Amino acid sequence: MPTPLTHVILAFTGVLALVGQCCFTQNVSAQRRVPSPEIKAIIQSLGPEERQNFFSLNRQERREFLIKRLPKKRFTGQGRSGAKKRPRKGFRYFKTNNGGQTWTMAFGPLNNMSTKGGVDPEVFMGTDGKIWIYYFGSNNTQGDPARDQPDDTWRILLAKSNDEGRTFVEKGIVYQENQSLTDPFVVRLNDGSYRMYISRGTSVFSAVSKDGTRFSVESGIRVEKGKGGVPGALLLSDGSTIIFVCRRDGIYRSVSKNGLDFDKFEIALEAPEGKIICGPSPERVRDNLYLMAYKEKPEDAVGPHNDYVRVATSKDGINWQKQDGVVGFGSVPALLVLDELNWNIYVSGSPPRVRHNRRGIN
Repeated sequence: MPTPLTHVILAFTGVLALVGQCCFTQNVSAQRRVPSPEIKAIIQSLGPEERQNFFSLNRQERREFLIKRLPKKRFTGQGRSGAKKRPRKGFRYFKTNNGGQTWTMAFGPLNNMSTKGGVDPEVFMGTDGKIWIYYFGSNNTQGDPARDQPDDTWRILLAKSNDEGRTFVEKGIVYQENQSLTDPFVVRLNDGSYRMYISRGTSVFSAVSKDGTRFSVESGIRVEKGKGGVPGALLLSDGSTIIFVCRRDGIYRSVSKNGLDFDKFEIALEAPEGKIICGPSPERVRDNLYLMAYKEKPEDAVGPHNDYVRVATSKDGINWQKQDGVVGFGSVPALLVLDELNWNIYVSGSPPRVRHNRRGIN
């Protein structure tokens, strides 16, 4: 036999359907048929006199009556006015405190970001004791930022962190051009200056800076067009530089005595069958241990949404071994080595709505 509550709900289906535009579940047809649990709870809580008063209200008054009694902060991604909140600016990152055995995900807000977004991070410990993060600042939120920017200006920016990479504050533009560029990677040279390797499609050029805050382009091309882009680099103790670039079948390396002339390339990490690997971010952990973060994705995947991060290790920076397991979902990883056991990997992109089994380095 129908209960009094059932009669109330049926009697006010029209009212609840109107309220349901902002209060019910996302299924529109369900909104019109079934009130949400919050609405049911409000009706059930009314006493006989309150219910009689509720019947006497007009449609708009009933709507306002119900909305006032709904729990606050019920709108995902919206403020009190109903306007969508702007996405937070910054970078997701994965952190480990046990040398890669386990990883947890966090978010590092980046304050004062002057562009609409930031991708392609590059991060390291600065000489001032702060964590420095370089990134490609994009004002294109619709298409491919590498191909198009609204003002035909491509920018690389610098931000710094005082709390070991948990939060950042932008410091300004370090390099910009009126043609496409992406994926900066910076090495600190033995004389204290900085060299930035920058991708332009399937080629790489470079720029230098005395203090890491303003870069000037160097003449010539570091990696010729078609030989690889999205660079990473290691400066070895003898002063030579290893550059790593992406090709269709894997990540390649080349060694240069002066960090400028790279010619002979050999494969460093081969892509598994049916997969693409790219985004090399190598760092020295200690003597006889180098670590590289890189991304992997299915060969037929479109866009970065299915990219995930893996790691490889090396004793000399030349010969690399892939490690089992996946760190987490993300694109264009940037590895930060705080000490032998504490590492962060910053990534571009939001995680897909898929659970993934993360395993550490074996």
